[in-house]
Amino acid sequence: MALVKCFVGCILKPKSSQLPVSVTALCFNPAGTRLYTNRQPLPTLTLFTKDVCPLCDDAKKILEPYSHRYSLDEVYITRPGNEEWFKQYRYDIPVFHFNGTFLMKHRVNVKLLEDTLQKYEESQSNT
Repeated sequence: MALVKCFVGCILKPKSSQLPVSVTALCFNPAGTRLYTNRQPLPTLTLFTKDVCPLCDDAKKILEPYSHRYSLDEVYITRPGNEEWFKQYRYDIPVFHFNGTFLMKHRVNVKLLEDTLQKYEESQSNT
């Protein structure tokens, strides 16, 4: 009977006790040839925000139950280097992009988020 070695790794969000951003399993045969990997990266949900944004804080609370299904990036539009985002979104935050494409603004549309995540997950399972 030949042994197959498997390694499992988790990528966690910084400063978070949440579920992993992604989980990877690699399996090798005795000769060291990779047999299997199941890495499926999570989509990126980008929140355009600023340092004091109560609406953004509320939105993040609404998003919390879904946080295991995406990786959250926060872009602070008032910080140096983000002048273009400031011009575009200064009156609209919170604004959300899903994998680089505009998704929603002003508040979280839970139905839209669920549908978008479901569609992404289905597309990943078909690959």
